[in-house]
Amino acid sequence: MLSRFSPSALVAAVFAMLSALGVLYMISSVQSQVEQSVQGNFVAAGILARVQLQGERMRRYEKELFIYIADAEKRNAYAKEWDTAARDLLVEIDTALLPSGRSFNEGERKEIAAWKQAANFYIGQFEKLVSSARRLDEPKGATPLELNTALDFNKAIGPGKDRFRELLKGADAMRAAKEKASVQIAQSIATQFSMLLFSTLGLAAIGLLIVVLWPLVGPKPQIDLSAHRLAGADGSLTR
Repeated sequence: MLSRFSPSALVAAVFAMLSALGVLYMISSVQSQVEQSVQGNFVAAGILARVQLQGERMRRYEKELFIYIADAEKRNAYAKEWDTAARDLLVEIDTALLPSGRSFNEGERKEIAAWKQAANFYIGQFEKLVSSARRLDEPKGATPLELNTALDFNKAIGPGKDRFRELLKGADAMRAAKEKASVQIAQSIATQFSMLLFSTLGLAAIGLLIVVLWPLVGPKPQIDLSAHRLAGADGSLTR
């Protein structure tokens, strides 16, 4: 059946088939990598960035609160801002820890769970200190106080904020790794498109070369001389 088609047509058909297979492979590969990049890296980087943001807000409000530790109005205002940031931080961490999520793998979730423990330790220490600070509003001399100045409170929060640094440093490192992975995936996609382009051009050049050279190097068509022999034998070719 293939004998009905010219060599040029066969070459064109093979080229079209190979090109189609190449495009299908590229689409499948790119779709997988884009899904991985969007769900496994960009989303994760966004969550980690928000974890960092809320954590840094907590530290800033903590410092401001201790500076104005003796001013009940300012202290209460900063405590409220700190509490809001702490709740938002835990929401982001719980989102990252969802088993159904695809943004983090099992090893990363274990690391994030350790950050949550560090955050809860810091939160517990801070809330105790805020409760102790309310005693500063009592009349002086009513009861002796262990913590009186901003320096006292800053020293007391030391263990908590040291643990909290594990979260801030870990979130920053993991976010940078996710962003780097996204860049690498983008570069891989660009490389694959370049390979497909050059492969397609190469196939086109080979196909064109075969079409041009086939009449020169291909097998010559054979002429059936049997009819001429028979015609000569019965004298039909003689005049």
